[in-house]
Amino acid sequence: MMYGDLLNEWFDSRFLPGLELITTYVDDVERECKHSIETFNASDDGYEQQVGLDEAGNEVMHWVKVHKGLSENAWCLPEIFEHYFPTLKRRAALAVLCGHMEHELNELCREVESQLVVTVSFDDMKGQGVTRAALYLQKIGNVILDIGKEPKWKKMAEAFLLRNSVVHAGGRAEKQEVREIVRRSKFLDLIEHTNEVHILDGYLRDVVANFTEVGRVIDEALKTRFRIKR
Repeated sequence: MMYGDLLNEWFDSRFLPGLELITTYVDDVERECKHSIETFNASDDGYEQQVGLDEAGNEVMHWVKVHKGLSENAWCLPEIFEHYFPTLKRRAALAVLCGHMEHELNELCREVESQLVVTVSFDDMKGQGVTRAALYLQKIGNVILDIGKEPKWKKMAEAFLLRNSVVHAGGRAEKQEVREIVRRSKFLDLIEHTNEVHILDGYLRDVVANFTEVGRVIDEALKTRFRIKR
């Protein structure tokens, strides 16, 4: 039995090109983060403020740094511009990455549904996100995916858990499993007094690499299931 082009060359023709575009966006985000930090550190904007008088009655002045309208009198500027703002940008990029991955797996499931002409619609499948897609491929498409034991799947699931904390909890580690993810990653940091997760340079690229590996695993499973020869 012959199947459509998407199942034949899903990774190369559909999944990988889209991921390459998102990867370019991720690289732009990291360059922007680096540039904004360098700009902050090089900035000497600010004003002098009197803080008192010395013993001779002379005014004692203090230089107050200001960057992009924010004063160090009111804000911890290094924390904001070197950590918080870059993390906000990386959070947005993580949401884009996860959204792309979820969309591609959903579309693959709909293609399987169309090609096999099955009676169970993907949209009727219970569950959420990539877990629902994996279950559909397994149970309805008979695609062999060992999501329970495969480390790549577990790592992808962790990225989605962090994405959920970004979208639903303001980037805070409200669940113990998110705290564990942060503890194990060299690219994540937990700010204890706010319970916020800081995303460091390297994490997004690590997610891209993981999503690419998962895509290859799925592609191999598709080839095996539909007897597609190289």
